[in-house]
Amino acid sequence: MCDVLVRGARLVPLEGPLPGASAATSWSSPSSKLSDILIRNGTIESVAPAGAIEVSTDVPVLKAQGRWAVPGLWDQHVHMTQWAMSYTRLDTSGVQNSRQACDLVGQALRNGAGQTPTGMLTGLGHRCAEWAHQPTVAELDAVTGSVPVVLISGDCHHGWLNSAALAMLGVAPRNDVIAEDEWFDLYAKLDGLPGAQQETEASMELAVRRAHELGVVGIVDLEFARPWEQWPQRYAA
Repeated sequence: MCDVLVRGARLVPLEGPLPGASAATSWSSPSSKLSDILIRNGTIESVAPAGAIEVSTDVPVLKAQGRWAVPGLWDQHVHMTQWAMSYTRLDTSGVQNSRQACDLVGQALRNGAGQTPTGMLTGLGHRCAEWAHQPTVAELDAVTGSVPVVLISGDCHHGWLNSAALAMLGVAPRNDVIAEDEWFDLYAKLDGLPGAQQETEASMELAVRRAHELGVVGIVDLEFARPWEQWPQRYAA
């Protein structure tokens, strides 16, 4: 991890109003004094008035030009794996009925979306509580054939599976969605599929980069698996 000097930033105070401006104008106020922030090996080593910190020529200098410097953000409740996988799963959040969902899945399969490390196409986002017709296994089978497909609802409280996915996960044939505790138990089996770990970690790398871009530096991971074991392994890798 490299060192860096952030030159000429405005520091957001941790307590009270921002200096020298009303709440309506504080974020654009030019009255706050500028500061330099020296970061060494990922840790803030010192903060001083702008121009007061000198570094060797090998330390990169980032010119903040009066932009605000905000403490890193923490997400105190996130199911990190599920969020990460949303980057690689089929987005079904826009569908308004089962027919639209099936059309979306069929098109995705024709475009090669089923060629995943697990051999399963997974979607996420639909909400069928107010649909006039509730989804069935049979209509999903009609557009998916032998490719296992699992569509996870937007609140993650049910799964809509085709027959191939039911068989892969050891579930007896049925024609309705799988919900609540029965679904939570089945969801855990997805992590045990051959290729699932590879798929998850590739998605996790994307998610961590995205979190950094948003200013998130830490999380409390309430994933259903064993994150207290997974994260040390990720750091080690």
